[in-house]
Amino acid sequence: MSLTARDQRALRDIERHLHADDPALARLLRVTPGWRGGATGVVARASWAVLWSAVGLVIAGLVLTSSSMMIGGLLLLATFPIVVWLIAAATGGPQRARRRDR
Repeated sequence: MSLTARDQRALRDIERHLHADDPALARLLRVTPGWRGGATGVVARASWAVLWSAVGLVIAGLVLTSSSMMIGGLLLLATFPIVVWLIAAATGGPQRARRRDR
């Protein structure tokens, strides 16, 4: 979906007014070019891999009646946010991209 020239002008005006009214908020909302790929893509792929591994362990534990597999999968699911944060920190996720803006 592409924006019309009028919509693009309106968005530029809103951006200009936001930057004039609250430069700190405008800086936080600004997306750094090139930030979408790179480390963020790695974090997204690793997050999905961890999530599906955990779900696979739980299902395999249920099917094979292996309590240790099921507990391992549940523990991985419980620690999922921490694991994703560690992956993001290790790959230099969004924090490094924001530091370049300052």
